[in-house]
Amino acid sequence: MDWKYKKFTLLFVSFAIAYFLISNQALEQLLVRLSELDYFGAFFVGMGFAYGFTAAPATAILILMGKTTNIFLLAVVAGCGALAADLLIIRFIRHSFHEEIEHLKAERIVKYITRHIPPKVGYYLLPVMGWLIIASPLPDEIGVILLGADEKLKESQFILASWLLNTIGLFVILMLTK
Repeated sequence: MDWKYKKFTLLFVSFAIAYFLISNQALEQLLVRLSELDYFGAFFVGMGFAYGFTAAPATAILILMGKTTNIFLLAVVAGCGALAADLLIIRFIRHSFHEEIEHLKAERIVKYITRHIPPKVGYYLLPVMGWLIIASPLPDEIGVILLGADEKLKESQFILASWLLNTIGLFVILMLTK
């Protein structure tokens, strides 16, 4: 049997394993300890903001940090951490999943959807969805996967947009909770 999506399957299995590993709150305690390191720790907590299983505790910790620190600087530093996490994700997706993304594009359902979306809408749809997910408190993995499939997106464009959107998203969250 030809198993076309080995890497995607392993990725989702690793998400499930990660969920069970952090359900004992050890990772949340690590994020709390990092927050005690002020802005240096904010970088690492910002990395946690980008990942699905640590996004909620990282957001809560950044909100708590925002009560005693400059929220603009906190958002900038945590945004850099989220960017670092997003770069790890996109590089991993682009280099490790290229073949499977091409297989996925050839699937009948994907071709059907692609045919029924006007070209001008399709050209912007996935990138806009990806950027909106990155800017939101939602985990960045899905947004980065959507963007990683776009071979035309340059890494420099991704870096600027990811940092800006994560920073703005964090700043808005911190402002709303102030």
